[in-house]
Amino acid sequence: MITTIVPAAGKSERFGANKLLQSLHGKPLLRHALESARKANVGEICLVTGQDAAQIVEAAGDLADQIIHNSDYASGIGSSIARGVSACRDTSDAVLLLLADQPLVTDSHLRRMVEAWSGSVDEIVATSYDDTIGPPVLFPTGAFDDLTALAGDNGGKAILTDDRFQLRELGFTPAGRDVDTPEDLRTLATEPQPVSSVGEHPRDQFGFLLDKVAAGHRCALVTIVGIVDTASRNPGTHMIVADDGQYAGSVSSGCVDANVAAFALDALEKNESQRVQLGAGSCFVDIALPCGGGMDLLIVPDPDTATIADVCARLDARERAVLTLAETGIEFVARYQPPLKLILAGRGAELTSFCEIARACRYPVVALSPNANDVTTCNGFGADAVHVVDPRTPPELEADPCTAIVLLFHDHDWESGILKAALESDAFYIGALGSKKTHAARLEMLAADGIPREALDRIKGPIGLVPSMRNAPMLAISTLAEIIEQFNSL
Repeated sequence: MITTIVPAAGKSERFGANKLLQSLHGKPLLRHALESARKANVGEICLVTGQDAAQIVEAAGDLADQIIHNSDYASGIGSSIARGVSACRDTSDAVLLLLADQPLVTDSHLRRMVEAWSGSVDEIVATSYDDTIGPPVLFPTGAFDDLTALAGDNGGKAILTDDRFQLRELGFTPAGRDVDTPEDLRTLATEPQPVSSVGEHPRDQFGFLLDKVAAGHRCALVTIVGIVDTASRNPGTHMIVADDGQYAGSVSSGCVDANVAAFALDALEKNESQRVQLGAGSCFVDIALPCGGGMDLLIVPDPDTATIADVCARLDARERAVLTLAETGIEFVARYQPPLKLILAGRGAELTSFCEIARACRYPVVALSPNANDVTTCNGFGADAVHVVDPRTPPELEADPCTAIVLLFHDHDWESGILKAALESDAFYIGALGSKKTHAARLEMLAADGIPREALDRIKGPIGLVPSMRNAPMLAISTLAEIIEQFNSL
């Protein structure tokens, strides 16, 4: 297990008050780091308190799994790190040190650090920024004795360059923005901030743009128009940046999105479109992409809202849409299809688990079940759940070419009517739960009812990329992966 240690014990002498309790974007500074650690979901979170311990614990809420008090906090951060590591060393394979005053560190960066670690007891993964290396840092068990021996203001930086350890560096410029003074906090308060509640589909991002414009704001549309070697996002990916600093979408999985937002704000201020190249081949050598690739961005201030609204209307109608961007001497055509839609029919854990996972991915879900409790559960996940009562009269299936239909029944009396309706639809995927033997019997039954063999070939069975899943959540993930694989090839 990897434990994230967040020292929150300092006296904040340069700030003049406990900086971790000060508000940034409507919540205590401390919560920004803790929320990133929680979203990263790489292990338990250990919070080390000291100064104003009761208020720190209250500000943290339920975000910390373990709270350790450092009575010697006045001596410096070294004692807080030592206390945290001592408390979790027996149950941890590594510790991820995250400072509580680094509000721009993202969950995606923390996950990348864990993914980059080889698992070796002598490999350290550190963050590089501003020509230095520092937190967040992942320390393996081989460094635990060094960490528990820290004292005073020694934050363990010498361990990073100790010849006993191999050091892996991951660049992340925003990590260099910590808060030491009230001016630091005021500056951060005016800088770009992601809006995590907006989904990744272009329809969600365009909706954010239209809402912002309706509220009197200006927005810039950022589009990847080319990539070099490799990148975490494809050409056609967007970010929307509003003039109040809020932005939706991502062109880099969080690596350089804040930098991109700053370029977009500059384009809004100058009221001119810009081409920006980042990563490989870029003149901005201090803004690196960890993947080693590069991307070419087109930033358009105040894009035509009527055109954007038309794209949204087409996507809402479950139609494909096109947006042509002709700026700075290039013409780029972005093509969109409606988001993946799922129609799930079944009962029990297979249905509710699939519905929960699909809704967590923000996919629209229609759930059909003869079980009233399952209908209530699926509605709670945000699905459009329907209680079906007669297998002979299944509801009409509104399935377009971007819809997948999955049957999750163990009792197969309900299957015939729903499968016949599915085969009459434009759904790109139709699958049904069951073994090879069960699927063969299902096809024979449908063939006996007059369904042509070429139509029956559309029905997938058994379902899922991984065969013989007998665990409901794993079956859902396996099948959803199979669906997404086909959806991405449409």
